[in-house]
Amino acid sequence: FKEDMRMIVSLLKENAESTVAMISRQAREYIEEKYQDKNLSLKKVATDLGVSYGYLSMAFAKTYGENFKSCLAAVRVEKARELLMERKHKIYEIADMTGYGSPRYFTDAFKRRYGLSPADYLNRLSGGMEDKK
Repeated sequence: FKEDMRMIVSLLKENAESTVAMISRQAREYIEEKYQDKNLSLKKVATDLGVSYGYLSMAFAKTYGENFKSCLAAVRVEKARELLMERKHKIYEIADMTGYGSPRYFTDAFKRRYGLSPADYLNRLSGGMEDKK
């Protein structure tokens, strides 16, 4: 009986861990798809995935080692950097396209991530390309 109980506990633990990873992966995919939504939040994702806010928060941190908000910010800034490199859009348009409520907030987030403002990043990118010509 004790051996059977150990096996059941082990299976339950494995199932719980795989559920945590699955929910976290789904949340990450959700961020990748919906990062442009200015109202995207942990609560909204949890509701859409059918789990509690607290459970998703715990699962996400356990799986990725960072919280939901940090991951969302990283995805948004990386997508913004990709758009900046295309040189097709103005900075305020990129801010809007990547879910930032204001160009100023976008500039601050970009600078925290890359150490340069978006404008300085573009200037440096242009300078680097000119040096290679």
